Amino acid sequence: MRKLGFILGLMLTAMSTAVFAQTKMEQVSTEVAAKVVTVQQPGVRLMNTHANAAEAYMELDNKGQKAHTLIAAYTPVDEETVLHKTVMENGKPVMRKIQRIVIPAKNATELKFGGIHVMLLGIKEPLMPNQVVNITLIFNDGSNLVVPAKVSA
Repeated sequence: MRKLGFILGLMLTAMSTAVFAQTKMEQVSTEVAAKVVTVQQPGVRLMNTHANAAEAYMELDNKGQKAHTLIAAYTPVDEETVLHKTVMENGKPVMRKIQRIVIPAKNATELKFGGIHVMLLGIKEPLMPNQVVNITLIFNDGSNLVVPAKVSA
């Protein structure tokens, strides 16, 4: 009888461990980017006072258990919002459109001047310093995160 109780105890322990592991796996697989990615220091920088383009910078901090991918962005103040990366060509910095920005699990990705950033093209009306622009970040899991970003000159 003792042997049977011991075996049943081992089986229950193994089963509860398996259920816990399965639950953790389901939590990771159903993790929503907009719930686990936070944004630090968002800002919009005007290209110059007469330009109809601006750049948005921020730090994307993924507190989740898996990598998340930013695939697009949108603002109501421009005609087109594009993910960009600055690369060097013939000794000169050139901006190129990119398809995605990966934010690794439990890590941060910085969108900054001279690197990856969000480009606002075809500004509809002049942006003013200290104006707030709402940037909607769109992730490959279909979730969205609205980020208020202050304009600087």
